[in-house]
Amino acid sequence: MKSLSLILCIGVSGLLLACGGQESAVQDNPQYLTGLAFDAQPVAGAPVLAKCRRGSGSATTQADGKFSIAVRQLELPCMLELSIDNGKQKLHALSMQGEAVNITDLTELLATRVLRSELSDFFAHFNPDAISKGVTLSSITAAEEDVKSALHNVLKLSMLSDFHHISPSQQVPDLEAYNDEPKTVTYADKLGAMKRGLGTVQFSQISTLMRQEVALQKLNLNIDALLLTAGKQKWEAANLQNYHYSYGYRCFCGLVDVTVVVRNGRITEAYTRLKHVPVDRGINDKNIRTIQSLFDFADQAYVRQAVFVGFSFDTQYGYLKNINVNYVADIADDEIGIDVFDFGID
Repeated sequence: MKSLSLILCIGVSGLLLACGGQESAVQDNPQYLTGLAFDAQPVAGAPVLAKCRRGSGSATTQADGKFSIAVRQLELPCMLELSIDNGKQKLHALSMQGEAVNITDLTELLATRVLRSELSDFFAHFNPDAISKGVTLSSITAAEEDVKSALHNVLKLSMLSDFHHISPSQQVPDLEAYNDEPKTVTYADKLGAMKRGLGTVQFSQISTLMRQEVALQKLNLNIDALLLTAGKQKWEAANLQNYHYSYGYRCFCGLVDVTVVVRNGRITEAYTRLKHVPVDRGINDKNIRTIQSLFDFADQAYVRQAVFVGFSFDTQYGYLKNINVNYVADIADDEIGIDVFDFGID
């Protein structure tokens, strides 16, 4: 696995740098911090500033999101700040060793988790000693794992390593629905879907939690609550009263595979998906749900203090695409999974 550096596109050319508290070589000729800024698309024409333990510089991203910053007497670590939309949004990253990394929303969260600070303020009042003490390989590794864990319900990052260096075009696992073939999407598309699903307010709230919550379990629970609320708000804003969808309900008792038709917010039909046999709602009522009642199911899992609640939601309409619940640790027959597919508006 590559040596980890805190998230931002930085590459240093033509200079051998020492790490781990050793002094870096200092030269009068400028060294170059290079990088790539992107979400779903490259971030073009945006100013990037760099402040290092020694030296500073600036540049503007090119059409493909790349940048190259000349820094004289460069000494790592460095912190970079990308300004988007005339400074309305700012993203940050850090580097210990100077190799190329990405500037993305995830690098912002990773930097926040490492420094436990509001990053714009930290950058404005940059303290070389503070960044040297706070940015270590161990702190970066721990922060990366925290970000992966906290965003498990919106990004499938657990199988990725060193994701702040990954190419935007690399294929990565997608959150697939039940009965679908395994899917992959580009890393850039995954970041774009995250941005569409969360919105500016939720992303800011997640960043605040990354900064304030020390305990990982509490961080995960609070972020899960934000994500579930984000999906619910999208669904309520869509105000869809006539729709149909299918879902698989998985539990120790077996599998229920049902298609549900909703008219004016109420279930009018329910039948087995493959054989189109009507379902006896009197017997199986708990397994026949509207989209709203799927949100209620997820809410109740938190009320019951389930040890694990996993879910993902559609970034356009907000409906839950899947829910996985494990109520009690070390008990094999209490897990429940619900996978939504074939959603359509009528």
